[in-house]
Amino acid sequence: MIDISNNRKEILTFCQKQFGITSWQTIRVWRRECNFPVRYLPNGRPFLVHKEAIRWAINYDNNTKSDKKSS
Repeated sequence: MIDISNNRKEILTFCQKQFGITSWQTIRVWRRECNFPVRYLPNGRPFLVHKEAIRWAINYDNNTKSDKKSS
């Protein structure tokens, strides 16, 4: 079964537990600037697939570490 958060409140709850994010604005900034995998349904409601978010965090962390090593 796929774990999905289907609205802002569920997305914030998941992100607070996993990443320490406490505001919807932070999620929007991450989506815009870091390609955080929040998607939107045709009716405008956001949703988040948990495995994609965790995979994104791992890749983001690895990319950040490799960027620091090359500096």
